[in-house]
Amino acid sequence: MVDTSQNQPVQNLLQTKLYKPIIRKDLIARPRLFAMLDLGLERPFTMISAPAGYGKTTLVGSWLKSQSFPSLWISLDSNDNDLRLFLGYFIKAVQLQYPASLRRTQMMIGGPNLPAPEIIGDSLIDELNEIDGEFILVLDDLHLLHDPKIYDLLSLLVRFPPQGLHLVLITRRDPPLPLGKLRAGGLLIEIRGQELRFSKGETETF
Repeated sequence: MVDTSQNQPVQNLLQTKLYKPIIRKDLIARPRLFAMLDLGLERPFTMISAPAGYGKTTLVGSWLKSQSFPSLWISLDSNDNDLRLFLGYFIKAVQLQYPASLRRTQMMIGGPNLPAPEIIGDSLIDELNEIDGEFILVLDDLHLLHDPKIYDLLSLLVRFPPQGLHLVLITRRDPPLPLGKLRAGGLLIEIRGQELRFSKGETETF
């Protein structure tokens, strides 16, 4: 029997995966980390990489409340290890803010045969460049994805970052992306466990 699971249009996307996290009002203020995240808006990529329990999601969710730019969120899980499904969520998230965007790429992934990541990536980057204005897109729990095709697509975004897109990656471990290239080009802000630990001043304000 032929497996046709990869030849079906994206359906039944969970809207709740696109909701931003609920943030408590009594959180400790973290202005030094907010300043680092603000600096990331001058670059196309920000990565928050640390083990579980460091408050990565809470940090980014609370920071977004201080931003005037439109912000989009995708909560990833291990079931998203499929390029078509990942793109379905990516496109749906962007279309929540920009309903007329990414239509060509959406049609491309809805066909019976999914094109190569390079072809999809070219279309996606072109259409992202057509969006007027800057916006933030957060990929939360990126470490749960291991499909090489997804990282091939993300690598294209790294090589040819779309104008106006600020991509924020939240992960427990570094993804298989050309991070060295991003660092060398000054295109990446990194926040790691050392920065995420509470300073003495922060704990004293609690």
